[in-house]
Order: sequence, then structure tokens, then C-alpha cells
Amino acid sequence: MNSARESHEAFVSGHSGSSAPDLILAVTPAFPASALAVLIIRGRAGWFAKTEEYGYSLMDVGAAGFVVINGIVETKKRPYYRYIMRDGVILSVLGVLRLVLVRAANYQHHVTEYGVHANFFFTLAFIKFTCSWWVCHLKCLGSAMVALFLCLCHHLYLTVGNGGPWTLSDIPRDTLLLANREWLVSMPGYVALYFLGASLGAFVFNRSGNTKLTRPLIVITLLCGGCLAGLHHYVDLPSRRLGNPTFAGFSSCS
Repeated sequence: MNSARESHEAFVSGHSGSSAPDLILAVTPAFPASALAVLIIRGRAGWFAKTEEYGYSLMDVGAAGFVVINGIVETKKRPYYRYIMRDGVILSVLGVLRLVLVRAANYQHHVTEYGVHANFFFTLAFIKFTCSWWVCHLKCLGSAMVALFLCLCHHLYLTVGNGGPWTLSDIPRDTLLLANREWLVSMPGYVALYFLGASLGAFVFNRSGNTKLTRPLIVITLLCGGCLAGLHHYVDLPSRRLGNPTFAGFSSCS
């Protein structure tokens, strides 16, 4: 009886041995933070509102926070293609449904967020299809190194490769690529956040039973804060449209 129940729960959730408190503690903080930002922005614009090009905003880190959380819990899932494909297909269907329903309802749609057709569900689906298998096989240090390498390459593309000015320019969105350039250009930043979350998840879930989390998490938070300060002063301001390294650092600290 217990064996059948455990097999059923593993099939439904795609997790192997992760407890409900693990998932609840990981996911819970994102919901009230996002809800609070939405409620506040309805009454008063300010640093809560999404930025258009560069700057700090609570609303900007909502989607990034869910990517980090997804990376954290991904390390507890079974590294089977059928689970990855199932989740990716579900997210893709949700993305298509959102696109259709927004168009049908004539709801306001800011094309500078992800583009004309793309949305956050497509971002999660792309990450699920391309990265989930890897984070299930990489350890804490490996995921962290991948994230740092992606941030470096992305920064070089945005600056040396002129990807930043191209994305933020007013060129017409007359092709599929140009119409969704924010989604494409910001993707490496979200992938880097995913691997950062996976690195944290690998550390949390694979630690020895006697290791306390308080001190390591404080050290990690201070390191992220120091990286954000350095990126702010010596590199660039965060940009949700570009998903640049400073945006990744800001999202990690938040």
C-alpha cells in the first residue's frame, strides 16, 4: 500500500523524496511579494512599477524569482526525459493559451516586456526543455560555474556585440525575431538565474543532516549583495528587458 502510494506521488509530482515543507518553504515567499507589488502599483506608481529600460523595481524580479525557485526544486526531481517533456509541454500550452486569451479579451499587453508573441510561460518552457536535464546532473559548484559563464558571455554580447542597444532601439517589429527580441535577448539571463537556483538547491538538499543553513545562507546573501554593488557601480544598471548580469544579481538578492 505504502509503496504504491509513494510511486503515485512521485509520478504526479515528478519528485523523488522531496517533502512538502521543502517545496512550501521554497515557493511561499514569491507569492505574497508578487501580490503586494501588484496591489501597490495599482494605487501608486514608483519603484514598484516595472522599468522600461534600466533601473530597480520590485515588479521586475517577480518572474525572475519564480525562475530561481524552479531551479531550486529542480534538483529534487527525477532526471527523466518524460517528466521534463511533460512539464515543458504543459508550460508551452499555457503560453499559447495566455497569448490567445489576451488577444481575444483585448487586454493591455506591453510588447517591451517579452515581445509581441512571447510571454513568461514560454520562458519557463524553454528553460525546462533545454536546462532541466543538466541541473539534475550538475552539482552545486557546476551549476554556479555555468551561471557565471552565461552571465559573462551575455554581458559581452550586450556590450561588445551591441545586443543591448539593438534590443532597446525603436526598430520596427516586422519580423518574428524583431517582434520578440526582448524575449530572445533576455533568455541567457533567466537561464543563468535558473542555474543559480539549481546551485542553491543542490547545496540545500544535498547537505549533511547536521549542517545548519543559517550561516551559509547569510554568507551567500552577502556575496550576492557584494556582487550586485560591484555590478551596479562598475558594469551597468539592471534591465529586465535585457536580463543583464546586474538584473540577475538584483533578482538573486531579492
